[in-house]
Amino acid sequence: MLQANPCIICPHCCCRLLACLLLQQWVPTLAGLSLIPLFPVLDEPAEDLIESVFDRVWPLPKVDGFVRKQVRHVVARLRKQLEGWAEHLEQLE
Repeated sequence: MLQANPCIICPHCCCRLLACLLLQQWVPTLAGLSLIPLFPVLDEPAEDLIESVFDRVWPLPKVDGFVRKQVRHVVARLRKQLEGWAEHLEQLE
């Protein structure tokens, strides 16, 4: 039996299929790209939310809170170091 190309039988269906495929490819991409300007605003709340979820699911061992304080201290020190490097890179430009 001879198989026919669906576009020959119904060209309108192919146009709809092509439009659907383009939407499936480009809508998520454009939605993601449109969120980039919001990253500075959303970064801190998202980080706090993720940290609280991880603290509930995988709590750090508590030794009078010492371990948690040490981890936060290391993270704060690394943040300051990264900010310093970012400033240095800006000065080089």
